[in-house]
Amino acid sequence: MNLENTINVQNQIRENSEDLQNFLKDMDIWETDMKRREEERKLLQVSDEQVIPPIRNSLSRSKKKSRRLKVKKEDDAKEERISSYNYKAWEHYDADLELKKLDEEKKESSDSESTDSEEQLTIQKNKQLAIIKKDKGNELFKAGNYDSAINTYTVGMQLDPENAILPANRAMAFLRKDQFQAAEDDCTLCLSLDPSYVKAYLRRGTARKALEKFDLARNDFLKALELQPDSKHALQELEKLNKESFTKLEVSNYSHDEFKEGLKIENKSLLNTVEQNHNEKSSSIKVSKTVKPHDSSHSKHVEGNGVYSNELENIIAKLEQKLPPVPTASYQFLTDWKKLSKYPELKYQYLKQFPPEKFSKLFKHYMEPEIFPEILSTLSSSFIDNGDDIVPYMMHLASVGRFNTMLMFLTDPEKKDLRKLLSYAEMSGYPPEEVEALLKLYKI
Repeated sequence: MNLENTINVQNQIRENSEDLQNFLKDMDIWETDMKRREEERKLLQVSDEQVIPPIRNSLSRSKKKSRRLKVKKEDDAKEERISSYNYKAWEHYDADLELKKLDEEKKESSDSESTDSEEQLTIQKNKQLAIIKKDKGNELFKAGNYDSAINTYTVGMQLDPENAILPANRAMAFLRKDQFQAAEDDCTLCLSLDPSYVKAYLRRGTARKALEKFDLARNDFLKALELQPDSKHALQELEKLNKESFTKLEVSNYSHDEFKEGLKIENKSLLNTVEQNHNEKSSSIKVSKTVKPHDSSHSKHVEGNGVYSNELENIIAKLEQKLPPVPTASYQFLTDWKKLSKYPELKYQYLKQFPPEKFSKLFKHYMEPEIFPEILSTLSSSFIDNGDDIVPYMMHLASVGRFNTMLMFLTDPEKKDLRKLLSYAEMSGYPPEEVEALLKLYKI
């Protein structure tokens, strides 16, 4: 009986000991977790005093001051240095006083170094807090709480004025609230800190487009394309701007004088001819282009205007036939080429003024598949008919992005144009080795 009691007591002690160890282990885990949470809470709860950023350039000024003091002391030391043969000065030399001065200088230098280190720690701490505020602002933005996100980004900008991402993110929140001027200002601030930040150009372009600053918006989107050639957003926005830039003819909303003023046509002879024909009410006019009606009421009104409306359409068709300048970006080339698609002569002139070596620069990564055979067609027709040199164009076209793929998918008529071009190149007088290299590029 006593033996059993002894065994039970020992088992109970062992169990109690295990329970106590588990309890102490849980307490340690809880204590560690609470300390971690307390540290996170201190970081997140930034008071107004902590939000105030350090004095601008305080660190650099203190460093400059310390350097000036150091230089001054060195100069003073040079001036006060006693010459080795100046025995009278050495008689009055006080070694204890000089040692005391050295101790004071060391103390001052250590104080300045400690001040600099404290300022650096404060700056680093503020930068970390700014990153936390950025992440918090992103969470609020995703949740649709734009006002709180703006306030959070603002606190982060005060903590770290050199962080370019914070004003760019705040600009996005302003865009969602249709505060376009504030968004433009924030993007400009961001780009002053980081001129290569593509998103800032895209967001400022969007804001300027809403503010009807169309030329500035176009420049922003072009700059974004320059930095990031595969940006679909920039391409889409430029395409929208290009469509909106065309004059929207609402004949029904304008009188004759208002329409004449709105067009601002440089070629006055054309307009005068139309006015003369309109006054004579001539009914036999050949229409070279028809305006697509916006709706049924507009269509009826155009029919009602009759002769004068059709004459205006003729003017627009002629004025559109203007040769664009040499493009500086792939998007500009594509846009110009599509606008000239109805005018073969202008396509020839446009391609003739285009330096062939720019093909590899503008279309380094990609060329629209439908553009490539059209260029070959223009070369095989207009260029050959006029006796122009096509070899430089053929050589540089072979260096554009996805050249082999486009070559593979040429249709039979397009391959016929290509063979015509290569035959013409063989008779163009170029050295045989250059012609052979060209034939290898086009796999003929």
